[in-house]
Amino acid sequence: MTVVLAIDTSTDEASVALVGEQRPCAELSWITGANHSRYLDQAVKTVLSYGEARLEDVEGIAVALGPGSFNGLRVGVSYALGLAFGLDILVTGVPTLDIIGLQAARGTGRVYALIPAGRGEVYISTYEGEGEEWSRVGEYGRVATTELAISLEPTDLLAGPAAQAVAGLAWEQGKSVRLVDPARGMRRASFLAELGKQRAQGVAAGDFDAIRPLYLRQSSAEEKRAASRG
Repeated sequence: MTVVLAIDTSTDEASVALVGEQRPCAELSWITGANHSRYLDQAVKTVLSYGEARLEDVEGIAVALGPGSFNGLRVGVSYALGLAFGLDILVTGVPTLDIIGLQAARGTGRVYALIPAGRGEVYISTYEGEGEEWSRVGEYGRVATTELAISLEPTDLLAGPAAQAVAGLAWEQGKSVRLVDPARGMRRASFLAELGKQRAQGVAAGDFDAIRPLYLRQSSAEEKRAASRG
């Protein structure tokens, strides 16, 4: 796919980008809080307008799968699937941790992509390398924030919405860790589009089976229902 619309509403940061064959055409990133559905449709229309494109020009959609906000993921995934179905184009899903890891890549040291998971935990995955050498080297998972802070090395680079909190705990323990610089701190959907293009091989229009949010934990309501049944 050449012209890609990328949609990320997986955390309290949201981003939408229109990316052509060689470079991004337009991109919007903002702090959305819990208002994931309020501005999404307008943001899509805006990037299409700025990119001088019509919805019919879009050849594929890339959507962030989380982990992150339960509500935000439902909004983004549902919107992406609706567009893909209506336009009869392919859609690819990308874990949000991968987007963070690629955007923070430096080629030296290990990158920890971190998203708040609540209850003293963070969602986590780890990455190494840069460019063609970039790869994920850890599983998607959850870990206690204090446990992670103890295990960090001085060469480790922390990125994502939970990076500051984990770094603060590490510094309190006298550990030296690095934070991604502020300019790379806001997640950008152009990186989502790049990963979506890479993973589009073998994906056909109407192939929606893999487009499921990566929650990594049950919602509070689901946990309560499970506890009541137990």
